[in-house]
Amino acid sequence: MRNLSIPVLSEFSKRTGVAVHLSVVYNSKRFISLSINSRGVPLESGNAGDTPENVYRRAATRLLLAYSSQEGLKGFLKRYGTPSSEAWHEGAADLEGALRQIREEKL
Repeated sequence: MRNLSIPVLSEFSKRTGVAVHLSVVYNSKRFISLSINSRGVPLESGNAGDTPENVYRRAATRLLLAYSSQEGLKGFLKRYGTPSSEAWHEGAADLEGALRQIREEKL
């Protein structure tokens, strides 16, 4: 998936000036398999483990959780807990509602 994604995501980043991260959740842990800077250049990604303090701050994590299975979501919550209001205000107040809103808006 990483190798197939590099040309497409690099071109997207060049055209939009937006950095891109290709991420997956596996065994309740988030992994970054590809990072491309805003100039379209692939970067080495260290797959450093997420901490409870920063895991919910990433939009990619929120998207992954919104489309995860219930089992995957439960495992993620067991590992990282629920978001703090500082990390994700809407999610801290109503995590399921915030994830449902992401799905409904087809983000």
